[in-house]
Formats: sequence, structure tokens, C-alpha cells
Amino acid sequence: MKKLAIILFFAFFISNLFGQIKHKPKVIAIFLSPKNESFDTARFPDIDFYYVKKIKYKNPKGMLNYKAGQALAFDKNGVLISFTNIIGSDMDNYPEGGNFFTNKRGEFTKFSDLTKDYIKKGKVMKEGKKFKGKDPNVLSTKYISFKLPDFKLYTENDTEVSFAELTKGNPMTLIVFAYLDSDIDGTKGTESGESKTGKQYLKDVNHTLFIEKELSDLKKIEEVIFGRDMRL
Repeated sequence: MKKLAIILFFAFFISNLFGQIKHKPKVIAIFLSPKNESFDTARFPDIDFYYVKKIKYKNPKGMLNYKAGQALAFDKNGVLISFTNIIGSDMDNYPEGGNFFTNKRGEFTKFSDLTKDYIKKGKVMKEGKKFKGKDPNVLSTKYISFKLPDFKLYTENDTEVSFAELTKGNPMTLIVFAYLDSDIDGTKGTESGESKTGKQYLKDVNHTLFIEKELSDLKKIEEVIFGRDMRL
């Protein structure tokens, strides 16, 4: 009986540490860069990945000026219901904290409240009639209750999809923006340094650490939303 109690305690502890969100949205990560061939998407089994192809260092036509670290939440019809500029910090602060904008006045809400309303209760955001933002290229609270401008994205296999297509069809979809330099190999820093010079080995390790830092937001999402231990 005592052994069973200890097992149940640790099971409860781990579930609270890594599985805190009861109602789970569909999660999509969009890299604001071409695919980094050293990045293994299998490390993040609960996230779907898509990539932006920049044209002469410019974003695709119609795309807003998104930044890595931003996360957008949509209802089942593809209408923006909320967003945050610092998804990593929001996951750190869960469940007490939260920095998701809920309305055009810039008020905040907890991410867990959003998932409860739109996933459990089936809430739908009433779509706005006319966008009144000052700068249509920059994401702001003015876009809440609207469908965002569409643009082209690509899968790992180079299949073209539309941003609008990804935002709808689920009770709630969370789209996270990230960035990885496509020219950096994040795997070489885990290799043995026997055949390398000290300078080359240090460079490879630094590249790996840099990649892992850039992926920290996605790791937190896997831990907090899906209960995965990403420390391993």
C-alpha cells in the first residue's frame, strides 16, 4: 500500500509538472525561414510544421510582419480570437499567469480560459465587418475578431498550403511563429570531437546550443500543453 501511494504521488507530480492544460488545441508551428535540414520534427510529435519561402528577402505577398515568439489563437472558422507576443513566457507562467490579448482594448486572459471557452464550450468568435487598424501590415489587437490576410506556406515535402486553410477546422488552433537559420547544422555539436580541432568543436557546440535556444518555445508548448518531458 505504501509503495502504491508513492507511485501515485509521483504520477500526480509529473502530470502537474508536464500536463497542465486539459483542453488541447491544434498546434501549428510556422518557421519564418526555409527548412533547416538538421531539424528533426519528430522531436515534437504534437506540432505540425510549415515553412515560409521568402522572395528576395521579403515576406510572401499578403503576409503580416510576424515575429518569432508570437502565437495566434483561432476559432473553428479561422477567426482570430487572441494572440500573444511572448508565447514562451506565457507557458512559463501557466496557469497563474497569461499574456494572451482577449479584445481590442488590450486586456489579457489566461490561456486555459481560452481553451475552456473554445474547445470545451464550443464558443465561436463573432466575425468583424470592417478592419479599422492604422497599419494593416502589423499584427495588433485591431485584428481580433477578423480573419487574417492569407499567404502561401510549404510543408516539409514542399507542398503548397494556404495560411487561411491552417487556421480553421478545429475548435481552437494555436499557430506559433519560430525561426531557425537554415544554414546552421544543429546536430554536429552532439558528435564526438575526436576528429575535430578545438575551434571547430566549439563552433559546432555553439551552433547546437543556439538551435536549442531557438526551439525553447516549442519545447515549452510540448511540456505544458501535451505533457511531454522535453528534458530528455
